[in-house]
Amino acid sequence: MREAGSIFWTPPPELADAGALPVKVRTPEGVLVASGISGVAIAVAAGSYRVGIVMPNGHELFTKGETKVRAGQSATPLVILPDEGTRTEMVSRANPASMQMTEAMTAENATSGPAALPLRVVAAQQWCGTWLGEWASPQDALMSGLQPGTVELSETTQKLFLADDAHDRFLITRHIRAGGTEILRFTIVPHDQCVVCVGEEAQGRMIRATLREGVEPPEIKYASEFDETNALLNFVEAGVLSEMQTVSAGFINKGESAMLQSRVSLLRGLTGAYVMLRANALDGMEAWLGQLQEMAEFLPDTYTLQAEVHARRGEHDKAAQALVRATHALCPWFRAGISYLLERLKLYTDLDTETRATLGLSTNEWVLIERARKRLERMAPMLVVSQIFTTFDIPK
Repeated sequence: MREAGSIFWTPPPELADAGALPVKVRTPEGVLVASGISGVAIAVAAGSYRVGIVMPNGHELFTKGETKVRAGQSATPLVILPDEGTRTEMVSRANPASMQMTEAMTAENATSGPAALPLRVVAAQQWCGTWLGEWASPQDALMSGLQPGTVELSETTQKLFLADDAHDRFLITRHIRAGGTEILRFTIVPHDQCVVCVGEEAQGRMIRATLREGVEPPEIKYASEFDETNALLNFVEAGVLSEMQTVSAGFINKGESAMLQSRVSLLRGLTGAYVMLRANALDGMEAWLGQLQEMAEFLPDTYTLQAEVHARRGEHDKAAQALVRATHALCPWFRAGISYLLERLKLYTDLDTETRATLGLSTNEWVLIERARKRLERMAPMLVVSQIFTTFDIPK
């Protein structure tokens, strides 16, 4: 067996806003032999390799030629960076906050010549309330929380929304389906914040929203104040599971120490938990979710994720207790959380009386989760499965 060396790559300043990036190490023939993340040494046998860096939009940057690794030494690959325009596009996708335009820039672009496209602006209404608790019917839910007035969402100027721990908030946009049916699209409004603000002011409890460019029906894209959170969300949108898992595992496996780093965000920790659960990587998840719950007790997804983790481990009494807490909580921010919640409610409410007795729930708790199941079953056909964040399309 050849002696080992390592490959260590850190992003240059041009790519700093993308955060931690997956690194793939291949033989000259293209066979994948190792993977890791930027800023962390990757152990490989001595030899020659091609190294690739996966960007948050799914594109991969490669080294120029081969990287030679000697025994006991660390090699730093020279990655071919894209031209300035392409690099800006890659980083902007990782960090939508960098795409924000001033009013003056927007006006200039809108009148800069025949090639300029009209800017799309959509008037949205806001909904505020307790989504899971008020869903007797779509009409009842709409009327119970509809807020007066409108907010303007555009493809270029970001709209700032501050945190609201006590209520679910949705943005309502309208579109017409083929056949003429008017649809109300409800998109949940999450927020982000630094978990432990080491060297930071305890602010940033907010989210920024824009419309996705050229997408119909209207889709809302959220941008955190934290670059690495946006990069991870972009990996999720690109659908590259192995890369998502690589980045999330490097973060979550650090455990409590990861949460104590400066500018670690709530939304990043939650997104990483969903990524690892999707890959069925359960090691460390219970402790990680416990930290999220301790630091942000209001966060609704935590209880749903805890129920899912316990159920997959066969700890059904703990899963049932977590489900009860989830039905008392606000609506999960992530669409996957709604799906997990409904499937586990179905599983446990379909049990026979004898098996139910082993889970330790009271009669009132069984009534509660049965009611929650019925409400979620009414919502489920309207859930937009193509969206990351919880979104419903409800016929007007």
